Amino acid sequence: MKKRRVRGAWPVIRGRLPVRQAATRRNGRPPGDSSGDHPSGSHGRYPIGRGRGAAVAVLLSLSAFFSSSETAIFSLPREWIEQQATTGGGQARVLKELHDDPHRLLVTLLVGNNIVNIAISSITTVLIATYLPPGPAIVVTTVFTSVLILIFGEIVPKAFGLGNAKRWALTIASPVRLVERVLSPLIPTEVSIERPYMD
Repeated sequence: MKKRRVRGAWPVIRGRLPVRQAATRRNGRPPGDSSGDHPSGSHGRYPIGRGRGAAVAVLLSLSAFFSSSETAIFSLPREWIEQQATTGGGQARVLKELHDDPHRLLVTLLVGNNIVNIAISSITTVLIATYLPPGPAIVVTTVFTSVLILIFGEIVPKAFGLGNAKRWALTIASPVRLVERVLSPLIPTEVSIERPYMD
């Protein structure tokens, strides 16, 4: 039996080939591939990047909180703290309780600050690696994170805590006590390691 070719079918099929090739060359991906339009594609980087940037800002604020709290509390004379605890309110009494155990207080602030700073470094690494190759990303992340934490997580907060020690110490006494309770599973081990060097 002689095969019958459908009129017009072959030219249509043959005509599709150049169109598919042109689409691939123009878009850089085969037709039907919508990965570039998906949130995980190039256009999806920006909402993810904004979210990670907001997370870094929040964590940097926490780093500033720990640094300024450490400077403010430890710069106050014991006599002033005891006087405030006698004549002041609940915040002053909480401050005195924290100051009475300097080992535990210092470990609480250091552990909290280190956790926050490590989280900042990790998120910044992932964020920068999204836009740069691995080699340059490591260099940029190291420089950027170091400057960011040094200025906004250490120098500026410590200067603020030292210049406003009395007011700031009373303000952050209760939040520091809350952090101490949250980190309580980690603190006893750290205190036992640190205490021989402070006595």
